[in-house]
This record gives sequence, structure tokens and C-alpha cells, in this order.
Amino acid sequence: MKRYLIVILAALLLLCGTVCAAAEDSEAPAPQVMTTVDQSTPRLMVTGYLLADSFVEPGRTTALTITFKNTSNTKSIRNIKFTLTDPAGELMPDGMGTLYLPFLAAGSTYQWNTALSAVYTAAEGRHAMEVSAEYEDAQFMSYSANDTIYVNVRQQVSLTYDNAALPKIAVQGDTITLSINVMNTGKTALSNVTVRCKVRGLAAGGSTFLGEIAPGESTVAAPNLRVSEEQFGEVKGKIVFTYEDGYGKQYKKTETVSTVIEAPAPQEQPQQDEKKKTDLLPWWAWLTVGIVGGGAVGCAVPVAAFGAKRRKEDEKRL
Repeated sequence: MKRYLIVILAALLLLCGTVCAAAEDSEAPAPQVMTTVDQSTPRLMVTGYLLADSFVEPGRTTALTITFKNTSNTKSIRNIKFTLTDPAGELMPDGMGTLYLPFLAAGSTYQWNTALSAVYTAAEGRHAMEVSAEYEDAQFMSYSANDTIYVNVRQQVSLTYDNAALPKIAVQGDTITLSINVMNTGKTALSNVTVRCKVRGLAAGGSTFLGEIAPGESTVAAPNLRVSEEQFGEVKGKIVFTYEDGYGKQYKKTETVSTVIEAPAPQEQPQQDEKKKTDLLPWWAWLTVGIVGGGAVGCAVPVAAFGAKRRKEDEKRL
């Protein structure tokens, strides 16, 4: 019996030692794991933009789409304010030119759809517009970003003209010289301005080149048209004006014209003209001719008689 008690007591002591060792092991400090804090800056950038008509024209509104991207792969951004401005003050964004976006996830993109218009006095050509953004990260750290986009402005093109018409009658073989006043009534320079007459029976010899016409100025086109000697009667055609704007876009205007080609008036023979002049001598001219002729005859008779008498006297003396 004592032997069994000794064995049980030894087992209990062994069990108690195992439990205490396990408790000591559990109280030992756990190994520390090194962690890093992401201190990168979430960048918001303009990655592209698209203007619907490729240009902005005064008097019209043009759609504009700007694409933004949160380039951070780990940090989202929030409380984003976008702003679009033209430092020259000639391009005007839709509304206030601002936009608020509450959240943009890491690596995500966003498209801002707005519109642009231009003042009537806007300079033609390329304009630099500023795009800015203010935003925060998850720890409420503030950031800002600035980009530039470029927008083309095209002014309105307008050409008018006066005296683009033919005379009512054109004579075969004659040359008609027109005087067409061509005016630039737009706000941009016109280049490669030409005037061409296309009328059956009238030979123009090509186009009349006027070159460049500045805004508010005018010039005169004076094409010479040779009237055909074979064409007769009413003829119709057109006068075509072609010109370009500052971007090389070509425009055309057409004016319909007409005239009547007639044969030249017949010319009378010179002999007939002289006879008519003789037949048309006044009465006093004929009287003068008679008096002069009669006087000449009256003088000739006495002179002849005196000469005969003198010859007879000379014969007697001989």
C-alpha cells in the first residue's frame, strides 16, 4: 500500500513540474515583428484631355473632358477640389470652373466633363489653361497638384463683297473689266484669297489672286473677261471666292451672274459716208460754190479777149 502511495506522489510531483515549466514558457516575451509605415505621397495628375471640336470659337460652347488619376497604389485620397482657369481671362469654363469629388481610390481615374467658351476679343491661337487640385489622404494630410492643358482658339471667319456682277450687255470681241470690292468682316486674317469667274463665253485667263486680307480691311479684284466672238445670246455662270483661315481651313462663296452677248454694230463703207456728207451740204455752201465759179468765168472771158486783140496788133506791125 505504501508503495502505491509513493508512486502516486511521484507522478503528482512530475505533473506539477511540467505545469510550472509550461507557465514559465508562457510568461516569456513574444518575439517582436518589424513593421514599416507608408509615408509615400499620393499624387493626383492629369493624364489626358479632349476638346470636342479641337478648338474653341467665340459665340459657341465646346465640351471639354479632363482625365485625372490617383497614381498611388496604396493610398486613397478624399475631399478633392478641382479648379480650371485661364490666366489671360479669355477662356471661360462652365459655371464657376470648379468641381468637388469626395473620394478617389488608389490607382483609380476620374473624368471631369465641363465646357469652354471664349470672349469675342480672344486672341486666336494656342492658350495655356491651368488645372489645379487640392486633396487629403486618410490621415488628413493636405496636398496640391498643378497641371497645364493647351486649348486652341479660332475666331469667326467672314468675307463679303460688292459689285460682283456683269454688265447687262456684252459685245463680241470686247474686254470687260470688273471691279469687285472684297472685304474681311471677321476677326481673323484671311489668306490665299482668290476670285475666279466661270461664265460661258467669257474668257477670264485664270484666277485673280488677292493674297491676305487683315480683319476690317478690303481690297479690289479687277479680273479682265474677254467676250467670245462665237458666243451669242444670254449666258450664265458664277464668280467664286475662295479663302482660308489661320488653321488652313478653306472656305468658298459663290455669286451667280449673267449677261447677254450681242454682235457688234455694222460699220458703213467710207465712200458711202463721203457721198452722204456731200448730199448733206447746206444751201449756203452750194451758193458760195456758184458765186466763186461764176466770178472765175467772168474774169477769164475779158482776159482771153484782150489777149486776142493784142496778138492781132502785133501781126500788123510785122
